[in-house]
This record gives sequence, C-alpha cells and structure tokens, in this order.
Amino acid sequence: MEIELKLLLPAGARGLRRHALLEDVRPVRRLLRTLYFDTPDWRLAREGVALRVRREGRGWVQTVKTQGQGGGGFSARLEESTAVAGPAPEAGRMPAPGARLWEKFSGELGVRFETRFWRDAWLIELEGSEIEVALDSGAIRAQGREAPLCELELELKSGDAAALFEAALALADAAPLWPCEASKASRGVALARGVPMAPVRAADCLLTPGLSAAQAYDAICRNAYGHLLANLPGTLEGRDDEYLHQARVALRRLRAALRLGRDLGGPPAAALQGFDQLGRLLGEARDWDVQAGLVLPQLFAVWPDEETAARLRDGAAVLRREAHAALAGHLLAPETTRLLLACARWLALPADDAAPTDGVGWARRHLDHCARRVRGRLGAAAAGSDAQIHALRLAVKRLRYALEFFQSVLGKDARVYARRLGRLQDVLGHYNDLCVAGARLEQAAARAGVAETGFAAGWLAAQKITLRGALRQSAAELARAPLLW
Repeated sequence: MEIELKLLLPAGARGLRRHALLEDVRPVRRLLRTLYFDTPDWRLAREGVALRVRREGRGWVQTVKTQGQGGGGFSARLEESTAVAGPAPEAGRMPAPGARLWEKFSGELGVRFETRFWRDAWLIELEGSEIEVALDSGAIRAQGREAPLCELELELKSGDAAALFEAALALADAAPLWPCEASKASRGVALARGVPMAPVRAADCLLTPGLSAAQAYDAICRNAYGHLLANLPGTLEGRDDEYLHQARVALRRLRAALRLGRDLGGPPAAALQGFDQLGRLLGEARDWDVQAGLVLPQLFAVWPDEETAARLRDGAAVLRREAHAALAGHLLAPETTRLLLACARWLALPADDAAPTDGVGWARRHLDHCARRVRGRLGAAAAGSDAQIHALRLAVKRLRYALEFFQSVLGKDARVYARRLGRLQDVLGHYNDLCVAGARLEQAAARAGVAETGFAAGWLAAQKITLRGALRQSAAELARAPLLW
C-alpha cells in the first residue's frame, strides 16, 4: 500500500535542497523514463488504473497502481511492482490485479505517453516515521506534445501518516508547496488525449443514501477543496480570468461546506479564519475583472467627457493589476501554504466518527434552515436597501451551494427549486455588480485624480432601478415554489 502526499511547487524548488530536513542527508539522484500503457479507448484510465514500465538504472520495472483513497494531495492506494526484461509489461511477472487486467486488455495495450524526469530522493526520519522525499523535475510527453513536471512526493515508508504533513509544513519554509490531486498518470492521459488545460468547474458531489452525516460532510468538503486546488495554478499564472472566477467560487463553496459541520465537530476554527484573507484578495481581483469586462465599459461608453472616462479607465486598469499582484503574492506566501496543508491534513486524517447520524436527514434539516433564511429575506427584493439585498444574495448563495452538495440524495424534484433559485441568484449577482461598481469607481477616481463622478452615480442608480423589477419577479417566483426535498 503506497501512502503519499503529492505537492506542487508553484514557484519552483529553489532553496528546498538546503532545508534543514534535507541538507544533512545525501540524496539519490536518478534519471527516470517511464512508459504508460493503456488501450486505445483508455479503459484502464477509466477504471482508475495506471500500468507503467519504468527504466531504473540498467533495468526495467513494471508497476500497476489502482485508484487510491484520499484527497487534497494525500492518497493511499495499492501499488504492485516487479522487474521485467525490457520496456514492455510481462504477464508472467504481473501479480493480481495486474494479471487480471492483462487477461482483459493484453491484445490492445500500447504506450500512450511517457515521462522523463530527474528524481532527487532523500530518506529522512521525522517523529519516529521514515519518509522518502522525492523531488521530480522534467516533462510529460505524448503525441508530440509536452507538459512540464515539477512536484514533490512525500511517501511514507514506515510510521504515522501524520508525519507526511509535518514534513510538508517544515519544508514549506523553503518553498511554497500546494497539495496536488492530479497524478502523473492523469496528467499524461489528458495530454495524450489532447485535452487542453482549462478552468475547472465544480464536479458533482455524489453521495449515497446510506452515508452517515459525518461521511457525507467529509465527501462534500473533499469535493469543494478539490475544486479550489484545481484552479489555483491557473489563477497564479493568470492564463485565463475564468481560473480566478472558479477559484473564488470554489473557496466560497469550501467555506459553505466547512460550516455545514459545526454540529459534527467540523474543522478547527483557525481553518475557517485562515480563508478570510484569501477570500478577500480573490474577491478584490475578481471584482476588478468583472468591472473591467462588464460594468465599466458600459458606463464609459455613455460618459459625456471622453477625457475623464479615459483617465478613469486607466486608473481602474492600474488598480486591477495591483489587485492581481497582491493575490499572486499571497498565494505564494507561507501562510497560504500552511492553510492549504492544514485543510488537507484535516481531510486526510479525520477524527473518529461520532454517533452515526442519518446523512439524508441531516441534509434535509440543513436545507430547511437555509431555505427559511432565504424566505425571511425575500421581501428585500421589492423594497429593501442595498445592504438587505446583499444579505438576501448571501442567503441565496448558501442555499444554492447546499442544493448542489446534496443533489444526489434529493432526487429530480429538487432541481425545479434549484433552477428558480438560480434565476434569482443571477439577478442578485448583476445587482451586486452595480453596487460594487460605485465603490470601485471611487477608487479609480482617487487614483486618477478625478474629482467629479456624479454622472456615474446617476447612471448606476438608474441601472439598479431597472433591475429591481426583475428582482421582484424572481423573488415572487421563488416564494411560490414548494420545497421539494
């Protein structure tokens, strides 16, 4: 059983080798070439199995890995390795379950992609546990395409799995380390199939009716945390504004998920507090993206003074760049690494399950609570203040996330309510964009030295009045909807 913690190095490995945990240990350095086999239609990958043959020194070793249990970069999975004569799998040397795979797919197996990388491996002892620290730097290659590879794997050789996280937290003093859920095999499959790197939307959270509340809570938190991890690299690199959008959504989902477990023990309070700063910086950068791409262009298009509009546009662009720079700096800061690792550790090493509580009943009680909060605020859509509408928006968002989390155990009827809730959420989102625009425009005016922004206030107020009608209609439609769970 392979037990490991996989970590991404978003800023590279400079300084890692000089860390106190490693500097007195002589590393073993090897160049590793690995061939990954599968059928033309990727049946092994679909079954969560990786079959590889790796060149190690002068020999070759074949390995079968099954899909592991875990999340947040931590996994425990079956790994079976045997020596072979050359760069191809051998049925006679393949133990189960590899032998069964060979019987099913041997005639169709072929090399689909390969990895080539340098591995520096240190064997360390920490708190009575033995850990292999492996730094891999190289590339994944498939179909003429190539993707860089730079990651750190901490594999438990003996002892307590908690030591993996202690080692990661210690090594994070030398370089940012983010838990990484994507294996070399999964990245290779994507590269070989020509699936481009893209922002990741939230995956369905699949719960089963027999789960206890604690088990359902664990699955929901893993789902939300995986959504966040998948979008952080793209957010840091700024490849696409949608990465930042999805990262912000993911963090909101994660915070909503973590709050579900307050009556189940839940995470340490510090885990919730630690996400506040990250959420604020994600929010500021995303707000500027929305303003730059949606609200402000509409406003500047009708601004009566083109010179003033140009100055405001330039001021907004500067503030947007600064918000993105502040976010990038925070993502690489030690406190962010510690936060991500602490959350991963909590998910990987949960406390003992308390008295079993029916997961479906727990889900419905939570949905009822969220729905009551929404219904108590629906009147604000007609005549409430901006602050009251904001409170309604937050309540709607929490109910929407809860419906997404519990959808698989609620049945099809709940989707009717979810669609109506989604329509109200969309209108509330547009209204909030207009509210945010006023504050952001004042910041841009201060940066650009523009004293008069009365035209903007009038234009934004008119837009909000127009949206009030849509708000009233969507709120009334939701108020009439039965709670179908």
